[in-house]
Amino acid sequence: MTTTVIEAPPVGIHTYLLALELSDETNRGRFRFRLADDYIDPTTGLWKNKVLDSAQMRDLPTWHCERIGGQMYILHADPDSFFIAVRCEMIASPSGGSNQIDVYAPYGEEREILEAIKIDWANEKVRMVEGVRYDYENIPQEETQWRLCADKTACAWRLRDERTNDLWYVNDYRGLANAVWHDGGTHIFHRGSLIVDDYGNALMQAIADD
Repeated sequence: MTTTVIEAPPVGIHTYLLALELSDETNRGRFRFRLADDYIDPTTGLWKNKVLDSAQMRDLPTWHCERIGGQMYILHADPDSFFIAVRCEMIASPSGGSNQIDVYAPYGEEREILEAIKIDWANEKVRMVEGVRYDYENIPQEETQWRLCADKTACAWRLRDERTNDLWYVNDYRGLANAVWHDGGTHIFHRGSLIVDDYGNALMQAIADD
């Protein structure tokens, strides 16, 4: 069983593994942040050397909340363990209490470094799943509300346009995301624009707050 850390998250920008789980107490969905500075590369979101198994990951310092808000830099979405590696500072929201965490993305030189990195580890096209869309040229260019969610059966990530319910499958997520809590359930949302590159990687394009 994962133990939630009572202390406040560490000050400053850190690397976290963001995922969703059911609460042991309420059986409702909640967000889970695991501190992973020692194990995840802070620029690519890939494992540094050692890949932790599920038991070892449960030993990482962990924080839970029901809502998130603000901006975070998505590094990588792992298709096998279904976590999203993010860079951000986490602060308990004064308005949301212990149920909400506000996130603040890297800025200045660190963000310039992150934005200069190209996703070059995706050396094959997106996994093809029968009956779903890959026509990325039809991704809307204007801002919208994107639901980021996983298809665990297909080991793939998805984008859903909440205005139209149009759904696309992608290989990975990366970029500056407006993290919003939208539907009262266990979904991560990006409010803004994005593009999908030739390898099926969804690149978030939020406007920086700073």
